[in-house]
Amino acid sequence: MNHLSTYTKKLSSLASRRLARIFIGGVLGLIFLLAGNVAHANVENHQYPKVANVFLEWKLTRVQADALSKWDVVVLDMEVQNHSRDLMKRMRKKNPDIVILAYITSQEIRRDATTLQHSSPLRYKLNNSIHKDWWLTDQHGKQLSWWPGTRLLNVTNGAGNNNANQKWNDFLPQFVSDNILSNGLWDGIFYDNSWDNISYFMPNGTDLNRDGKLDTQRPHNDNQWRDGMVKIFQKTKHLHPDKIIVANGGHVYAPHVNGALYEHFDDDSFAHGLNKTKDVETKSLQPTVSILNSNVQNSGFLQDYRHMRFGLTSTLLTDGYYSFDNGDATHAEAWYYDEYDVVLGNPKSEAKKDFVEHNTISSGVWKREFANGVAIVNATASFKNIDLGGEFESIRGRQDPQHNNG
Repeated sequence: MNHLSTYTKKLSSLASRRLARIFIGGVLGLIFLLAGNVAHANVENHQYPKVANVFLEWKLTRVQADALSKWDVVVLDMEVQNHSRDLMKRMRKKNPDIVILAYITSQEIRRDATTLQHSSPLRYKLNNSIHKDWWLTDQHGKQLSWWPGTRLLNVTNGAGNNNANQKWNDFLPQFVSDNILSNGLWDGIFYDNSWDNISYFMPNGTDLNRDGKLDTQRPHNDNQWRDGMVKIFQKTKHLHPDKIIVANGGHVYAPHVNGALYEHFDDDSFAHGLNKTKDVETKSLQPTVSILNSNVQNSGFLQDYRHMRFGLTSTLLTDGYYSFDNGDATHAEAWYYDEYDVVLGNPKSEAKKDFVEHNTISSGVWKREFANGVAIVNATASFKNIDLGGEFESIRGRQDPQHNNG
């Protein structure tokens, strides 16, 4: 990638304004013509750029709560309701239109959950409710694991029943309803690891139907897994039709959820990530809350402004929410950038490649026009000169004054 070039637009008729930067050269461009502060609205009317934060600490500090209240959508661990209930209420008071989703894993639980009665009471309670025939096992009955320190659960209808005649895919939505969504603190649920298959994660096979034999038929196994996940989503929505459901991954579940998170987005996944996001937006339940997450691969490099802006401007080609953080080792950062405070207004067009609207995203130079500006992304490996048909100014920012210098 080449270094970025800079262009600005002069707006003599705008007396009071904050204007954001255009970055055209190696990877991306950003133009914002701004007036006023970000105006938060409900989920159907959040202002562009729409931003989200996945923040998975089990408790909050007042400083963290105040910082997180600036985002449109915030995913908090379900345990925050026990440790920081008043701070959740404070966040909502500071931002009445914030959307707060409760994080829970859909198909696994920590191995140490039996020791977490005080620090993680919901996990402790959930673990104590797991029936022995709900674990995902091999043909010898050995419990399986994919993420270190966790044990997998069988989301399919092949799992056994507890005394209430429930399988895991029956019990989990009821647990979420009784212990999380019914308390009035949350706007919805975020189901982590909403895989659309099991074969990729357990390539050696599993014993889904508990008959002591290894199941290795990939299409059959994966279809059973999908059916179980759909059951979890449908039961949750049935119990709480007014709540938002977001799935981490599994864009195939779009008709049963309000949105999905696409994680680890960068220039290598430009077309793949955006096409998935646009597909979910087209097929999902309303209101739609899909999140595109870029991160710095757990390096802690929060000043990677180039990476952040590429993800932000790419997300603006869709109607999704943008998330930027350290990575999957933490997801516990409140990194807020000057660009988040712009007021782009509503979109005036769909995304355009070479200034022509296209439904499918591919590499190239992309543009989307908004009421107060335009987002431009150079998703190629070469330097591009673009005629913008005018002069554009940049915002005056504090974090990166070399670029956001007004």
